[in-house]
Amino acid sequence: MESKARIVRVIEYPGNGFFVADVAGHIHRLDHDLTLRQSSIDSPGRQPFYALVTDGTSVVGKDRLGNIARWDADSLDMLDYLHSAALRDSSLPEEEEPSLTLARGIAIWGDKVYTSTGYLQLAVLDLVGLRVRELRESPTGDAPIEWICTEADGLHALSDKLGRLFLGDLDTLEFPTVVQIDAESNLHRVRYDRAFDRFWVTQDSGIGDSRKVANGVVTITRSGELDQNNLFASDDVECMELSRDGTSVYVGGFDGVVHQFDNRTPELKIARTYGPFSHQISDLVVGEDGAVTVLTQDGELRTFTESGEIRDRHPFRRQAVWDMQPTVEDERVLLLATDHGVTRAKFTASDVSGPALVVQESEELDRGFVRRVVPVPGGWVAATRQQFILRSGPDGIAWEKRFDGLIHTISVAPDFRTVLAATNNGGFELDLETGDVLRSLSISDNPLWASCYLPNGDAVLGTHSGKVCVFDAGSRITAEVELIDYPKRMWLHDGELMVSGAGGVQQLDLATNSVRAIWGEALSNTCENAAVVDDARMYIVTYDQQLGAYDYASGELIGILEDLPDIPKAITVLTDENGSHLVVGGRSGFLRTYRLAKDGTVLAGRDIYLPRHADPGSTRIPVSTVRDH
Repeated sequence: MESKARIVRVIEYPGNGFFVADVAGHIHRLDHDLTLRQSSIDSPGRQPFYALVTDGTSVVGKDRLGNIARWDADSLDMLDYLHSAALRDSSLPEEEEPSLTLARGIAIWGDKVYTSTGYLQLAVLDLVGLRVRELRESPTGDAPIEWICTEADGLHALSDKLGRLFLGDLDTLEFPTVVQIDAESNLHRVRYDRAFDRFWVTQDSGIGDSRKVANGVVTITRSGELDQNNLFASDDVECMELSRDGTSVYVGGFDGVVHQFDNRTPELKIARTYGPFSHQISDLVVGEDGAVTVLTQDGELRTFTESGEIRDRHPFRRQAVWDMQPTVEDERVLLLATDHGVTRAKFTASDVSGPALVVQESEELDRGFVRRVVPVPGGWVAATRQQFILRSGPDGIAWEKRFDGLIHTISVAPDFRTVLAATNNGGFELDLETGDVLRSLSISDNPLWASCYLPNGDAVLGTHSGKVCVFDAGSRITAEVELIDYPKRMWLHDGELMVSGAGGVQQLDLATNSVRAIWGEALSNTCENAAVVDDARMYIVTYDQQLGAYDYASGELIGILEDLPDIPKAITVLTDENGSHLVVGGRSGFLRTYRLAKDGTVLAGRDIYLPRHADPGSTRIPVSTVRDH
């Protein structure tokens, strides 16, 4: 039996298989061969449980709103459910509400459960019954606890979402040793290495000169001193597990590969690299036999052996909408970048429920999921996960070109003559008709994450570390701006350069090399995309399944919805005789339409889901022997 909703977490059920959590708020029990055996009922909050732990008898989870639930491990009957709004003490202001807490930090220690609440306090609960024993200020302050490690004898470790590691004792709730390991980003995993009496810790961004340039794993002694680091990644490192005998450490993340470290000696040395996988890696489990079960962000769950053979695969049909752009010829026809190719959907006249979208045709590409699509006369240009840029015209695919580094964004010049690509290995400008590379552009050899063209044809590129540079036709840098954080996308609105990413949406002033305006109050995670309606409202979608509405002129927050069915990636505006409408698309292949009120508030009209496809995939994961980075 297949899973119907995208899986977001996997943990081991010792001796029995796995527990997984899906985006719709269910928990499932899988056998060792990834066969679905049991599922929970809908949780009252219908939110995904990113924090998940088991002692073999119970499963305890915390969802992204801070609600905490307990299930029987065998039957997955729900036994207890604590509503987030009630998990507070008298020290908090009465008007305060729970915050989104997309954090994985939860532990069972003795007969108690430890986690942070929706109010970012530390909760100590009885495992049986989830009775609240204590609510107090968290050792991590106002930052959610991202991981709790109880594996070391006599010493516990907490990590937070501000790059800090805390060493201390859960029994006394004292954590006197604090180590800054990352530049205010997530430390997703902390694991104790018994062989060398040290902690392994993942980094999301890096620190110091390597911030947003290179990151990886760090080892820390019991006293909190830096042991070693290995900076192998250019994106978030999400998960890490030791083999049962401690001789191997497996690490995965958004670069889409799993690195196997040889832990037979203290040196942090990569022995093998598995991948690339179909998508970014979000979780993994190492089994008793050494096989590794990997979860990718598209919801695919598979187990591979040391040789790279895929031994088991959980049935799941994936889909997503990564980008959404109107065609050059007809703004009522949208190009959708999906998990399988490029789909055309036509906007039909709206009724009381808002606009309807009719899927017209899909072009499957077999080049990995399509990350970006840009309309051009007679077709489109697309960038895929497998590092291809493709040009489609009236007669089909005209050309394709593969690059060495992951491609983050592509843009097309106003005169439709060239394509600009931002990749981990720099920027490249291509001839639109032939695909030939015309020039290469670089900003201090940093990974490039965003691209755009100015009306005069100058190229704009943005680094992962948050620097935006303008290049003229002679490849000279004519302007540069430091963003408040990293970019995801860049575009022009009425001639103004807009950048979405961490911190919200920023409008740049290239004349003064500065950030002119920012929209993003109350957003809890990265701004994935945004749209401006009638020069009056700015609508922003975030990685935390939020849709925020802002006054365009003042930046003032109008309101935020937090009920999107999955993580949004795409947003656009459609207009007809009934006014302007929003369309939001994202993971799970959803398209949600909204009617817009005069005051800027939105009303959901209808949800449309693209057809999902089974991905037969290969029977093996590529394996390479890698020298230490």
